[in-house]
Amino acid sequence: MGIPSGGSFGGGSGGGSFSSGGRFDFDSSSSHHHHHRDPFYSNSYNDSSYNSNQRRSGGSGGGEGCGKPCSIFGAFFTIIGSMWMIFGLFKSEQLLMSLNYSRLISANSVFIKQIQIQDLRDPGAVVYSFSERPALRDSVDYNETHDDVVPSMFHKEWRYWLNQGSSIRVNYDVKGFGQDYLVLAFIRGKEGLDDWTRAPETPAKALKWYRIRGNGVKDFVADRDDEYFIAFGNLNRGDMEVITECSIHSTLYSVKGADKKMAFTPDVQTITLPVTLFHGDYHLLTTPSDPQEGADVWEVAVIYSARWVTYFIIWGIVAFALVAICSIEFGGGRIWRRTREELPLLAPRDDQATPGVAVSTPPGESAPYGESARDDQQLCTICLDAPKDCFFDPCGHRCTCYSCGRRIQGGNTATCPICRQPIKAVRKIFDS
Repeated sequence: MGIPSGGSFGGGSGGGSFSSGGRFDFDSSSSHHHHHRDPFYSNSYNDSSYNSNQRRSGGSGGGEGCGKPCSIFGAFFTIIGSMWMIFGLFKSEQLLMSLNYSRLISANSVFIKQIQIQDLRDPGAVVYSFSERPALRDSVDYNETHDDVVPSMFHKEWRYWLNQGSSIRVNYDVKGFGQDYLVLAFIRGKEGLDDWTRAPETPAKALKWYRIRGNGVKDFVADRDDEYFIAFGNLNRGDMEVITECSIHSTLYSVKGADKKMAFTPDVQTITLPVTLFHGDYHLLTTPSDPQEGADVWEVAVIYSARWVTYFIIWGIVAFALVAICSIEFGGGRIWRRTREELPLLAPRDDQATPGVAVSTPPGESAPYGESARDDQQLCTICLDAPKDCFFDPCGHRCTCYSCGRRIQGGNTATCPICRQPIKAVRKIFDS
């Protein structure tokens, strides 16, 4: 049986095989249910890097690039994910149920310790517990007829909880003026209904979307267990009447082989279902097929209790990982600062000379025999006469004699002839 709800476009909607109505600027309040409808209305639309031979001046070390930001982001998303599981995926909810309701409830045993179901209305609902997932073997067929007026810029919908394989055939007869039409939409979930009410003229907002006038037939098949809405939207200036006859084939979970059966009574208002760690428990929430003492709609609250030890372990691991990463980065920075290589101001003697560092000869003395082959590489690149006996600060390049270096520094463009980096000072090198 359908539960009715409705509202104006841009608002909220409701019902759970219940019907409703409302004004465009769609929004109507909703709740879970299997098959039943009753209408209601609401209201209207509406880094620069240095070269390999450059001299570095300061900094804490090379391993700092990605580790710390990545670890912080990882911790942040871990905490956000756990909060989402507590307050989003397994948040408490209220379910509005009609006749022939059959909804399977389960939870991840690692994160959930127990499930509590509280009766909020008349007794009559029954809960079955299974150690294995029950089969969708049973079914029920029934018809519903409705004669409703949809005001201008309003919507009206019927809410159903449908299991996979359930189907609905809608026979409609729309009474309006001239070329006026209604929008017929099949929608999944409350969020989907809210999206559709904000843009009811957009087909992509619904699973199936039609413009209808006159009479006709539309079919819908549920591809998974979920809450579904059959919604009519009136985007015209005048009110429109629609007569619908819905033929519903609803698939139900079999209760055969249940480990336990628990029924709500005037004395039993709460049922607590423990969740065994590392074991998949399934609980089936059902309602009668016939009204009970005049009641054909029931309401329960489903409350999930978190297994906090799991979250504390996860947060502890994240905290330990952050401390370990920070310790590694701090220690690595100290080692880097202690062992980083810098160009020596005094060149080592003879055979211990640093590779690539030219050895200059004091003025007035000739170069030792056998070193003439290296003279061209050791001479100033500007005057090609004096040895390379200075370097530029801050880049560290050694390519000129001290006199030429001073001339370059005092010129109009005081930049290194190798890397074109501005020169702050020319440092004299005294070779031993």
